[in-house]
Amino acid sequence: MGAVDGFLAWLDASRKPDPETACRQLSPELVIRMLAELNAQSPVQVGTCEEMINTTAELYRATGQDPAVDIAVQEETATAATLFVTYLSSGDCGTAVMERPGTDWIITELSRECAG
Repeated sequence: MGAVDGFLAWLDASRKPDPETACRQLSPELVIRMLAELNAQSPVQVGTCEEMINTTAELYRATGQDPAVDIAVQEETATAATLFVTYLSSGDCGTAVMERPGTDWIITELSRECAG
């Protein structure tokens, strides 16, 4: 499974939601940053990755946001990848920096959203 497949598997798990799977595919440092960003921007406060995944999945569902993405591989090796991801329904974009320490891809804290 390549990095694109790994990212799409995370996206699917994050939207179902399947918080256990989605959280396992995020580095601990990225989870900390995502929790802080969500809590700073939203009236909904979450304390765990699982709560974050459930909450954001519900928000996406409530707004009817399509999870379709365009992914451009910027670089990829057997154990590391950088993807440029654009969410087609919103135009939101970012760089997903991924590592594969074992058999599964992990999205790391080096990932960044596009400047808005």
